[in-house]
Amino acid sequence: MEDHLARELRTILEACHRRGIVVFVIGAFGVRAYGSLLRHTLDLDLAVERKVWPALAEVLEAQGYHLSPADIWVTATKGDGEGTVEVHIALGRVTDVHSALSYPVQVEPGTQRSLSDSNIVLPVFTLEGLLITKLIALRDNDVVDIVALLSRHADRVDAQRFWDRAAAAALELGLENRLAELEEMLEGGEVDAIWWDRLGLMLDESERQAALEVVRHLQDYAGLGRP
Repeated sequence: MEDHLARELRTILEACHRRGIVVFVIGAFGVRAYGSLLRHTLDLDLAVERKVWPALAEVLEAQGYHLSPADIWVTATKGDGEGTVEVHIALGRVTDVHSALSYPVQVEPGTQRSLSDSNIVLPVFTLEGLLITKLIALRDNDVVDIVALLSRHADRVDAQRFWDRAAAAALELGLENRLAELEEMLEGGEVDAIWWDRLGLMLDESERQAALEVVRHLQDYAGLGRP
């Protein structure tokens, strides 16, 4: 199914490129672009500024997608049964509907990353921006993704950039609270249980410690007033 999703994603991105539509790949494939996706996924997640949504809607409809009414998230669906493809599009802001925390697309400079197992180049959020979108949700899949990202890229997470993005999005307090939650989950063993539930694997102690160190570094940087 993920190979099918990757092909579908390539088709969407190529059509967007031809039309000059700036779109970001977020969610599981965004994590996969950093070589850190350990779990399976059944859908695609994109983010665009609201002003380009009408053009993206035309691209998706031309490819046979049925669109739900536009709000903060739009769902585009094509096919049926096991061949169904579902695309979730964040309009203007990547918003967690439960906490109402959101990350504006316009503050994200973005970057490009190639999928390690294919030649697809994805326009994605920066590592810090991707972490922010995962932290504001912090559900079980997000926890797995965050720990995988932090343990794999511990030396690449830039605290200055992280908090600069947080400040631009007015998310400082929300992210400080989320980091405290994640620290408690890492220290208390809750992440180990989530890891086993989602992956059927034991979380390696070195990975847990690496993730914990980055979380504490980000917290310490915030505590120093983010010079």
